[in-house]
Amino acid sequence: EKLRDVNETLHALLQASPAAITLLDMNGNVQVWNRAAERIYGWTAEEVLDRPLPTIPSGKQDEHRMLRERALRGESITGVEVQRQKKDGSFLHISLSIAPLHDAEGNVTGIVGVMTDITDWKRAEEERRQSEEDYRELVETMNDGFIMQDEDGIIIYVNKKMCEMLGYTEEEIIDHRMTDFYDEAGKILYQHQMVKRKKGERDPYKIAWMRKDGRQVATIVSPEPKFDKAGNFEGSFSVVTDITELKELEERLRQTQKMEGLGTLAGGIAHDFNNILAI
Repeated sequence: EKLRDVNETLHALLQASPAAITLLDMNGNVQVWNRAAERIYGWTAEEVLDRPLPTIPSGKQDEHRMLRERALRGESITGVEVQRQKKDGSFLHISLSIAPLHDAEGNVTGIVGVMTDITDWKRAEEERRQSEEDYRELVETMNDGFIMQDEDGIIIYVNKKMCEMLGYTEEEIIDHRMTDFYDEAGKILYQHQMVKRKKGERDPYKIAWMRKDGRQVATIVSPEPKFDKAGNFEGSFSVVTDITELKELEERLRQTQKMEGLGTLAGGIAHDFNNILAI
């Protein structure tokens, strides 16, 4: 009676498990195939019992054989990722754990396998990875500088354009503060802007950076603060636009306008002087 009670309890646990559970005998034939295995793979217990596993894709037979041999030698394997096939022919990503079963004398009598379907997780992970790659490619190929800071103001990422603007390598910029690349006036302006940034303000501002060769780079910084779900400041990222050439053009325009003004003034004086001479 105790044995029957234990078996009934184990059977209930086996069928209630959300993970697919199988038991193979020494010849690799299925002896246990729970409801989760039916749901995940599509085969009923009647279709697979006393037969070899139908879930092994044609190109994965050697992998399956090696895993079986390791378990039959007494080895337990946890969380190995494998590809398996459903009844409809589609493929799944499975997290597989297997362990040998022993009799009272310690002899291996079979293998128990626990399988979790991680297909959706793998797909989401691949989409996230692809999204990160697309984002990184976009940032690396943009014509503006891009810089990220943590909550303490430490630079944790810069793109290639930002390195070109400052004349430093990525390794020479990472783990520094933005104030390391400003003059005294720039440091004061930056501290003022950080106060506004931690309040969630995103107003662009003009600031000059000091290049490695000592020259200044005039820029417009467009910040975007980051906050966690609790509203705590986590850092920020900024798009940095080089306006040095624009500043030089503006200065040339001002000089040209001055020269035009002087020309107009000189022309007016000459005209008046000619009138006097004519008289």
